[in-house]
Amino acid sequence: MLKDTINIICVFLVLVLIFNIETPTIAAKADMVAVIYESSDIIPEPYVTGGLGVLQADGLQTRIFDKDVVTGTGQIPKPLKDAIAAATRNGLPALVVLSNDKVIKVQDLPKTSSEIIEAVK
Repeated sequence: MLKDTINIICVFLVLVLIFNIETPTIAAKADMVAVIYESSDIIPEPYVTGGLGVLQADGLQTRIFDKDVVTGTGQIPKPLKDAIAAATRNGLPALVVLSNDKVIKVQDLPKTSSEIIEAVK
């Protein structure tokens, strides 16, 4: 019985290797939500702050910033570099969800605070 089980597991692993079957991965857990915009085009409306406030109360870091944000030395803040790049590729304004400074989701900025909350969950 144990030998049969081991054989089945081995056959499965060989098939996974041969056919390069993707194994399910654990979804990254969001830890930061950013709204990135172009300040010469728009200023985020109050509903954005409201939606992010709810997410912040749930324990997420939230940020709203212009795509041209820099540090005092003129550098793009390292934790925001990938978020800005993803938002720019998507089109601004954008909602970017991150996990450990890695972008896990980017989309157009939702039109309501409830849509912002839903987009992150």
